[in-house]
Amino acid sequence: MVTIDPSVVLVTPLIPGTSTLHIATGSAPAGTYTAKVAGTSPLARSSSTSFVVNIVTLTSTTLSCSSPVAVGQTSLCGVVVTDTSPGATMAPSGTVNVSSNGAGSFTATSCNLIGSTTSATCSVNFNPSAVETLTINGEYLGDATHSASSGSTPIEAIPRTTSTGVTCSPSTVVIGQESSCTTTVTDTSTGQAIPPSGSVDFSSAGPGLLSLTSCALASGYSNAASCSVTFTFSEPGQASINSNYNGDVTHSGSFDTTSIIGTLKIPTTTTITCSSLVVIGQASDCIATVRDNSGATGPAPTGTVSFTTNSSFLQSSCALAAGTGTTSTCSVQFTPSSTGTVAVTGKYGSDLIHAESSGAGTFASTVRATTTAITCSSPVIVNQTSPCTTNVSDTSPGTATAPTGNVTFTGNGVEGSFSNYVCTLVPADGATSSCSVSFVPTAQGTVTITGNYIGDAPHSPSLGSGSVTASLQATTPPSSNSPQHATPTSSGQSLPSLLSALGGLVGGNMFAAGITIVAVVSLYLSRKKLSSETAEKSQ
Repeated sequence: MVTIDPSVVLVTPLIPGTSTLHIATGSAPAGTYTAKVAGTSPLARSSSTSFVVNIVTLTSTTLSCSSPVAVGQTSLCGVVVTDTSPGATMAPSGTVNVSSNGAGSFTATSCNLIGSTTSATCSVNFNPSAVETLTINGEYLGDATHSASSGSTPIEAIPRTTSTGVTCSPSTVVIGQESSCTTTVTDTSTGQAIPPSGSVDFSSAGPGLLSLTSCALASGYSNAASCSVTFTFSEPGQASINSNYNGDVTHSGSFDTTSIIGTLKIPTTTTITCSSLVVIGQASDCIATVRDNSGATGPAPTGTVSFTTNSSFLQSSCALAAGTGTTSTCSVQFTPSSTGTVAVTGKYGSDLIHAESSGAGTFASTVRATTTAITCSSPVIVNQTSPCTTNVSDTSPGTATAPTGNVTFTGNGVEGSFSNYVCTLVPADGATSSCSVSFVPTAQGTVTITGNYIGDAPHSPSLGSGSVTASLQATTPPSSNSPQHATPTSSGQSLPSLLSALGGLVGGNMFAAGITIVAVVSLYLSRKKLSSETAEKSQ
């Protein structure tokens, strides 16, 4: 609607009259209008002007923000601008400016509308920095076809939550000594953490006194702060230490409690650890570890640890050597002489401030390892004796002992016979024993000699093997002028071959070999001489 008020203007000489043109927003159709004003005096004259009316529709702006939020957390604020004219078909566009009347900051102070049909939206984030209720304002600036509008919404910024933790060290303390009690207050809300500030109030219930009843928090972390007091027991017993954080301008309060013990002596724990598995004659190291259970950083226990076993070992002891912090150690050795499991008990005898304690451990022992090696004389001639020597050695760590007992023998290969299938070990040195048998092959080829040591009380069984190769006796082809036969003492045989054949005949009987060897040599020389004379006559 377009009106002129007034439509008639009284004009006096030299004094102009005025009239006002009114256009109701959103009511006049688009187009070009002409306004005329008529005067009421003969001296006055009528006047006219033209103007253009564009279509500009009404809008509404609404805001909504997430609330409540803790100080330092982000509140998401959404803006909706709606075309409120009848039959609207085009969404508003342009920019919305935002502001607040409280403490905090926006990620951006304006946002650009995006939408279709009748409404458009955009959003910003706001981070409150103080506990309060504040207002977020949004102002739509309008566009070519939409009018400006504004809206607002409240946000409740609440305190950030905290947790309080109190610990006392040592948690078990000797009467008259101090236990330091530290309270740590931590910001537990999401978003940007803020270290708590302010003070912590302490109270106690039990036989003793606090050094202070409050302390001021000092920030050492991005999200936490702490402070400490001490408590001293006046007599044995248990005390409760209470810690109450009162909060600050941005944090809520919180509470925690802990218990500590006052004693005449600090409890200890003794543990025994022994090296296992060991063999007979090998030492097992048994280590005693004594720990101060007060929860403090020292001093470590001092004194001695006494050891006993369920075996025949003599009682022994060791003096504790101070380690790091609250732990001390010492060790003894036990060397078993038989197989089995040994239970070891260690008892700490206390010192001026540490109470006694005991611990137990075990170690197991087993037989010592052995190796069996067989060496046989090889090669030999068929029916010739091959002596085989067997060495059984103790190969375990620790104090070695010479194995005892028997070795049994088997052969695998060409046929033959043993002088004995069993031999008894005889100590050769501190770690090795030996014995021997002989084998006589009765055919050409190789035989594997296996020796099985059956073990004894401190030694494990073991196997070993050797081999004997037997060949046929070497012979010289007969000449045309000599008889077509060969004997063990024919001139065609060499003296070594005769001696070898002799060895096969007499076996291991060295006495018979000694008597016979002279006769064989004499016979060999006489035949050699006879062979030479026969050759000369033939020429």
